[in-house]
Amino acid sequence: MVVPVAASQVDLWATSGVLELAARESRPTLLVLNRARAGTRLAEAMTQERQDLDVPTAETVIGNRVAFAETLGEGLGVVERARSGPAAVEVAALAAEITTVTDL
Repeated sequence: MVVPVAASQVDLWATSGVLELAARESRPTLLVLNRARAGTRLAEAMTQERQDLDVPTAETVIGNRVAFAETLGEGLGVVERARSGPAAVEVAALAAEITTVTDL
C-alpha cells in the first residue's frame, strides 16, 4: 500500500492512523511525501519526521506542482503532457521505486 502524505505535520499525524490500520492488517506500506516545496524548512522537517517513523519511506518526493492540477483538469497525467517536465520525472522516479519494492 502506497501512502501519500502531504508536506505538513498535521497530515503526517493524520497518516499515523492509516499506518496503524495497515500494520494491523499486515499490509506492507511505503510512505511518500507529496506536495512538498523544495528548499523550505517545512519540507526538510517533514523529510526528517518521516524518516523517524517505523515505516518504509520512498526516496522520491513529489513536489507541489501546478502541473498536477492542470493535467487533472484536462483529463491527462503529467507524463502525457510533458514527458521531460519536472512533475513527470518525479512520477516516473516514484513508479520505478515502487516496482523495486517486492512486497507492495
